Amino acid sequence: LLITRDLTRALGAEPVHLGDAARRVAGGDLSPLPGAAAATRGSVLASLADMQAALVRVVGQVRAASDSIATGSAQTATGNADLSQR
Repeated sequence: LLITRDLTRALGAEPVHLGDAARRVAGGDLSPLPGAAAATRGSVLASLADMQAALVRVVGQVRAASDSIATGSAQTATGNADLSQR
């Protein structure tokens, strides 16, 4: 009983729920993981939640960069069209 409790604390969740959380993140679901806020710091679930949060930040940065590239491309196209009219 003590070993099971210690193992569950180290994992942060029951193994089946931990597997479900990992599959959600692997499948691209970057919504907050249920139970992660209450998970013991350093547990597998808390670490998975940290990874998920880092992925959210990276995706946000990539989106911002791609928006910037799209804006720059549109401005370049407009400039090229203006030059070709002269």
